[in-house]
Amino acid sequence: WMHGLFDGGVGNITVYLLFEQFIENDKKDVYQEFASFIQLWSWPGRLACGQLHPIFSKARQDKHRKAQQIKCQASDMLSLMGVLAIFTQQILLAYELSNEACHAFLALADVVDFILSVARAKVEPSKLDQLVERFLELFSDAFGIEWMIPKFHWMLHFGDHLRNWKLLLNCFVLERKHRIPKRYASELKNISKEANKSLLMEVTSHHLAWLRSPCIFDYSVGPVGGRPASIKVRALLHSILECI
Repeated sequence: WMHGLFDGGVGNITVYLLFEQFIENDKKDVYQEFASFIQLWSWPGRLACGQLHPIFSKARQDKHRKAQQIKCQASDMLSLMGVLAIFTQQILLAYELSNEACHAFLALADVVDFILSVARAKVEPSKLDQLVERFLELFSDAFGIEWMIPKFHWMLHFGDHLRNWKLLLNCFVLERKHRIPKRYASELKNISKEANKSLLMEVTSHHLAWLRSPCIFDYSVGPVGGRPASIKVRALLHSILECI
């Protein structure tokens, strides 16, 4: 679902169209207003969100509008969904400039909340189907079906996936696997007909070398890549243990 919603997907397009509606209604500073709103929030440290407000800065607004979607990392868009939902409820709806667009986005936020709850509680696939269908209906009413790329259709299969497998994989972790091929592809000098073969050889060699690491299949409990503690850490541990 991560690729469908946030990797140049449904969420990126919906947020772009939401802001476009306000720009067309003379609320041209909506990007900057949301950027200022984001700065009022702090995310849990475990999310490693960093600074999210620059995504909606004036400097990046033109890039979003040219691409006709919000261009950012999928994890950043996911982190912003809840904050944008509150911004929409408390500020955008109060303007009464494009309530249809606001309700369409809030329906998408409901879908995302429900999908996230799958990992924490037992949920009914039929409820997910209802939320998706409601969002698609509100979206088509607010923006038109011409904006519905195939990833909108993917959403209709989320409920079936949940029924069949009892979970919904997001694939965020697997995105990290792109880094190794990109590392070698960016330095690839062979642009002949054998370019793909050359890249495959580099990536395969990298993985074979990684598999030969002496601790690669060591599943015992302990630090990964452990090393002697620094003087500061040893002093801290010593003081803690003495207190015990």
